[in-house]
Amino acid sequence: MINNIPIGALMLLITTGIHAIVSRKIIKLTTGLLNSKKKFVIPKTYWIGLIVLAMFFASLVESFAWALAYLSLNVIDGIENAFYFSLVCYTTVGFGDIVLHDKYRLLSTIEAANGIIIFGWSTAIVMALLQRISFGPQAGKKN
Repeated sequence: MINNIPIGALMLLITTGIHAIVSRKIIKLTTGLLNSKKKFVIPKTYWIGLIVLAMFFASLVESFAWALAYLSLNVIDGIENAFYFSLVCYTTVGFGDIVLHDKYRLLSTIEAANGIIIFGWSTAIVMALLQRISFGPQAGKKN
């Protein structure tokens, strides 16, 4: 079971990298739109919705990466079961209808911790950009 820590660490690096790329792109795009002289083509309310969807999609991709890890380790049969199990772990729902062999169960707890961190990160991004969109590009910045 302890051998799963390097695998979990690698998955943390992969998912953090994915989330960092998506977060950076969203922040850069939103900041660019706010700083430009042009008006938003999409109403601000819808833009916030698109930010939420982008962060959600990033989380789905990250969960799918975990599913691929489970498949490559042959601990879950089938992509659908692996993705379902991964989403249940990543979101910390933990239904328990699919469980890993004792040898690999540490991975599911690492994935759950990964999901908690990523969802907190996503919430911070959404709230920061919501504040900037609603109150201007300088909102929340210290002088």
